[in-house]
Amino acid sequence: MNRTLAIIGVVCGLMVLVGFSTPWLELNSAPYQLEGATVKDNLKITGWNLVLGKVQVVQRKLSSEEPSKIIEIKVESKSYPYLDLVGGILLALGGVSALLPKRKLPYAIIILGGSFSFVGGCLGLLDNRWIRHPIIIGDYTVFGYYSHGLLICITGSLLSIIACSLTWGLKR
Repeated sequence: MNRTLAIIGVVCGLMVLVGFSTPWLELNSAPYQLEGATVKDNLKITGWNLVLGKVQVVQRKLSSEEPSKIIEIKVESKSYPYLDLVGGILLALGGVSALLPKRKLPYAIIILGGSFSFVGGCLGLLDNRWIRHPIIIGDYTVFGYYSHGLLICITGSLLSIIACSLTWGLKR
């Protein structure tokens, strides 16, 4: 049918799936004393970690770059990353189905997949709006920021919706 539509669906679907599995959030602690050494914690949270509700904390001694301890902690699991996962799969399937002759269904599949991914990414942004402010728990301070995975999901979804709409408009 339309190779351009197939490329849009597959590339944007892969972008969303890669974004789902790369870090969405990164949290770092202020240095603190643990067992006579100065330690700093680092957490990289992916969409999959948010689904599972398990996060790995890497503790590093400031005197060496090697991790001294990796701790797995349980956090509240979230359901909105599933929207990105389903959206990425729909985008890829829509791209593959665009190779079939004379069908309009791939346009709907790609726009639906892009919409799912966009909503999932926006919910990720809204749910973690506190991330730019330091959190102080007793003497323990955590600084956080968004990482590239969430931005890749949102970019891939917006690109798919816009490009598919333009392709559909040019086709008519």
